[in-house]
Parts: sequence; C-alpha cells; structure tokens
Amino acid sequence: MSQRNVMEWERTSERGVFEIGVTRTFGLGDLSKYMPLTGYAAPEENHVWNDGAEASFVVTMQSIPTEQVILKVEGLPFVAEDLKSQDITLYFNGYRVGFWRLNAMDKTFLAAEIEPEYWLARDGGAYGKCVWHMPGSMRPSDVTGADDQREIGFCFQSIAIS
Repeated sequence: MSQRNVMEWERTSERGVFEIGVTRTFGLGDLSKYMPLTGYAAPEENHVWNDGAEASFVVTMQSIPTEQVILKVEGLPFVAEDLKSQDITLYFNGYRVGFWRLNAMDKTFLAAEIEPEYWLARDGGAYGKCVWHMPGSMRPSDVTGADDQREIGFCFQSIAIS
C-alpha cells in the first residue's frame, strides 16, 4: 500500500466514509468497526463470508459523485464439486448494477458501474445501500462434509470505489 493510500485509509477509516481510490478491507479490521453489515457470518482476520441468501452493507461518501464510479469488491466465491457455480446479483439503492456467475473458487473482482443518480443524499453526504443476492449460498457441511453450518456464497475481502 502506498504512503498516500495509508494516509487516506487512516483518515477515512476513522469515520467509515469512502473516498475515491482508497481500498477498504472486510474482516476484523477497518470496515467491521464502521460499516453496518447484515447477513454476514462473524468477521474473520481479513475477510467476512455472507451467511444466508442475502447480505447488505452501506457505503457513504462525503458528497454524491458527479460522474459514474466503479464499485469493486474483491473476494472468493464458494463453489464445490456438488455446487458448480455461484450466482451473485448486486443492487445499489434498488438499482440492479451487477450480475456474476462464478464457477471457480478463485480470487475474483466484482466491478459494478454506479451512476450519480443512483446515490441518495443523506446527512450532507452520499448514501448507497448494497444488497448482494446469492441464492446459491449453501452450508459447507451439506456440500463438502466440513463441520460448517454457515450458509455461504461469497467471501468478501476488500472494496474500493474508483
């Protein structure tokens, strides 16, 4: 991480407000303290899995962007021999902004275009609720035999807006 990104991260992580070009992390650090999360399992060291068919979080910025931005999430889909693919749909303040069919348990970047009119003005800033729909989420115990009762579909690692 460059010195500029470290300084930006320290400044923005104090408030949980996103800034263009700054990567934020899920898990026990950064976002677990500031970002309202629903539909997720307990955060782990540097990631968090969804727990159920839907998960959501809120993205806030100091002002509504004047141009289209890209919301990029890095993570890992849950797929197995008996679960060949994971379908993920992203809604941003009710607008469908992305759909992905992932068929390999590899690091993945999900990128969605967010138009300025999709943002809501709230508390003097910009507000966006991201709802992730993952109907293929399953318990690892049902698919791989692992002793894991969470209903997972995607492992969220980082998020950035550019």
